[in-house]
Amino acid sequence: MISYLVDPQYFGKGLGTRLLELGEQKLRTEFPQISRIFGEVVPSNMPSVKIFRKLGYQEDTSEQSKLVFYKNLIT
Repeated sequence: MISYLVDPQYFGKGLGTRLLELGEQKLRTEFPQISRIFGEVVPSNMPSVKIFRKLGYQEDTSEQSKLVFYKNLIT
């Protein structure tokens, strides 16, 4: 499960996207046995929703109170 937080003074600078990209790279390199990663987002947090979508995450629509995104690391 992915969790990250960017200090509000750095919002809008692309850091959330970069953190998620670097986290994926690290997982692929150091933990190649991990096949899928997940992230939970409060629906009102549109910047995070946009980041997950931009990086190719799929949405699990079974949850009502939160958005769950996932990505397969092993193709």
